[in-house]
Amino acid sequence: MKLLSYLLFTLIAIVSCTPKEENVQTNRTYEEILKTAQQKKLPFCIVLTDSTQSPSKEYLESINGTYNYIADNAIFNIIDVSSKESKVYLKTFVPTSLPLTCIFSSDGKLIDLIPGIAKESFLYMEQAFKEGKTTQYHWPNSFQKNKETLMPILKQLVDFENNLGNKNYKWEQYAHLSDSLKYPYIDYLLMKAAVITNDTDLMISRAQKLLSTESSRNLELYKEEFIEAKKIIDPTFNIANAPSIRTTNKNIVLSDLKIGQSIPLDIILYNDGKESLKIEKIDMSCSCVTLEGINSEIVIGSGKKYTARFYFKPTDSGELTRDIFIYSNAINQPNLHINILAHVKS
Repeated sequence: MKLLSYLLFTLIAIVSCTPKEENVQTNRTYEEILKTAQQKKLPFCIVLTDSTQSPSKEYLESINGTYNYIADNAIFNIIDVSSKESKVYLKTFVPTSLPLTCIFSSDGKLIDLIPGIAKESFLYMEQAFKEGKTTQYHWPNSFQKNKETLMPILKQLVDFENNLGNKNYKWEQYAHLSDSLKYPYIDYLLMKAAVITNDTDLMISRAQKLLSTESSRNLELYKEEFIEAKKIIDPTFNIANAPSIRTTNKNIVLSDLKIGQSIPLDIILYNDGKESLKIEKIDMSCSCVTLEGINSEIVIGSGKKYTARFYFKPTDSGELTRDIFIYSNAINQPNLHINILAHVKS
């Protein structure tokens, strides 16, 4: 009896000391997290976060604290936007804010997109896990469509993306997505399928359509895709010849200023490329920063420079931070950010 009790105690101790596999993981690949979900027969979440922002930090605290019980019903893969694993999700869903919880079934089908860290966010996650379908929880998005209209399109897009990854190159059933949702990534996937299947006509037409969406905003997110398209249209394309923006001072420090004092700031923009650099627009974060002259449709030739004169006129005292944003077709840095740090006397 003593021996039996000892063996039973030992068995309980071994079981209790065996670590339970963690359902909340970080920066794992899609394939890794899908395999875990299939093994456990659970849905899984790709959670896009930004470690520099407090909402994302609160999300991690919640999923490991108040709402940790939710992780019993799904696998969570927390991905920071600085990670290379985040790129494909950012390109696919183009979130307007983070965190964003992308919920998939255990076989990789997109179920729902849940924004934020509110109590309702986690409650609707639970609902999506249990019912296996899209909830009514609103998702503010870049596509300017309501969630009810958007989700069926994105579900097909994710299927298309997964099919390409699994070497299923049939693209015909997804061609209509390009008209349903006008953004670069769909045309890129169609172009990719055309390249793989050596469909020259489709390849060229999709490359042309992709390039028709070129802008500073899209170029920032889809740089590699635009470069591929340019090489299809022009096999001699060389990235070294593309427009390239440069300035000598991204951080401007001003000291001993007075309220109401107007200070001129000259920002010189250089085009180091061999093609024309086109400034789409210039924005300022505050009315205390003004631009002399035009703020859009500025063209800088190859090897040329352009001087943009600004005036900074503080209306408050203290340590002030203001911003200037320059949007262009520069392939190296389409969205140029210039920071002004000023000390203004009271």
